[in-house]
Amino acid sequence: MASHFADRLCEAVKTKRTSLVVGLDPVYGRLPAAIRNHRDMNDEFDAAAAVDAIFDFCTQTMRIVAPLVPAVKINIAFFEKYLWEGIETYYSLISEADSLGLEIIGDVKRGDIGHTAELYAAAHLENSELVGLEDTITPDAITINGFAGAEGIEPFAEVASEQGKGVFVWVRSSNPGADGAVPQAPSAGRSRRALSQLPFGRSEWLLRRLQAKGSF
Repeated sequence: MASHFADRLCEAVKTKRTSLVVGLDPVYGRLPAAIRNHRDMNDEFDAAAAVDAIFDFCTQTMRIVAPLVPAVKINIAFFEKYLWEGIETYYSLISEADSLGLEIIGDVKRGDIGHTAELYAAAHLENSELVGLEDTITPDAITINGFAGAEGIEPFAEVASEQGKGVFVWVRSSNPGADGAVPQAPSAGRSRRALSQLPFGRSEWLLRRLQAKGSF
């Protein structure tokens, strides 16, 4: 098996003949009635019951789609709502997806510069060596916010390169309100072209580096 996320993803796309990624953005109120009505998971205001229901739904979904798609994208926001109960569930789902042979994209959209970006990168891309956390794994790739420019992307790219993982850089927002807040790249451009046209000085150097290391 390939050791880098990008290589594994390409192999999985070829094997399964699709580039479809299944997103997991679980909302308790939209879960199937069979799960919400279960006697142990029927209280959305009980954190433990709610995250158990969400975990049940997500694991069932992943087991169904695992033979069909190369990857899943898990949106951490839908778990952070439940504080530590939700975060524990998020990492449990990462382990479950890994055991099913799926590539895992953590939709975390982190973004900052300097030490903050370095710590975000370590938290979401490095598999911890801390005592008691050795069995906790992080995603194979994450989404990040690219609007801080090269200084905000490079810390994530460095860790991704070291760990054999990937980053997906958010460079264009599709919501109407973004037009007045952030300069938009041409709609016909793909992500690489859009990133190269954002106003930060080392974009061409950064793109070459990311492409060479397979992190973008």
